[in-house]
Amino acid sequence: MVVEDGQIVERGNFRADAESHRGPGGKAKWYERAKKLDDALQEALRDNLPVRVIINDGNRRKPGDPKAKASVVLKRELDPEPWTIAEYDWNTGAHVLKRGILPTRFVDQFDIEQSEKADPKKRDQRGSVFVRDPRVRSIVKERSQGRCEYCGELGFKMVSGATYLETHHVVPLSEGGADTVFNVVALCPVDHRKAHYSHDHIKLREELLKVLEQLEPSQP
Repeated sequence: MVVEDGQIVERGNFRADAESHRGPGGKAKWYERAKKLDDALQEALRDNLPVRVIINDGNRRKPGDPKAKASVVLKRELDPEPWTIAEYDWNTGAHVLKRGILPTRFVDQFDIEQSEKADPKKRDQRGSVFVRDPRVRSIVKERSQGRCEYCGELGFKMVSGATYLETHHVVPLSEGGADTVFNVVALCPVDHRKAHYSHDHIKLREELLKVLEQLEPSQP
């Protein structure tokens, strides 16, 4: 774990850890353990779930060495603060976890959903149907600087001090739209509802695509 910009961050790759124990000399137990951790991250991404982390203190085995002695855990404790998957590479399994859920500057509807799921009293079985890349959402929120990228209005301030906007796929994922910064905009709640339910939502989609052409001129 390291501290970056005042936030605790963990970078790793459970899939690579699993593969290192797959060949001769590897240990099946360690392979299965690492694979389950990678599977758990994928499930959390699919269902937009917070991640709970158990923090261990002790002597850790040398990563990547299947012949190394097992880690020795002296103390362990469940972190009361949920963590967020900030980045995940589906091709390699490389991930970045950050302690906490709601960002300090800009928040969208999926951050709120994840925060509610972290509370057992509020958690339900609903989840995102399509997997959304958390890094794409983060880049778009920063790009907007808290303003609706359609009407220009500043999002409202939350109790935490963060600015609330909603991220929106201009061409829906259900229609084959890409989960990239070239297809995602930050909108105020009113314009987001219009983009889905307005009688002229097709026209609005065309206008949003033009907005994206200006915001991301290097798009393919």
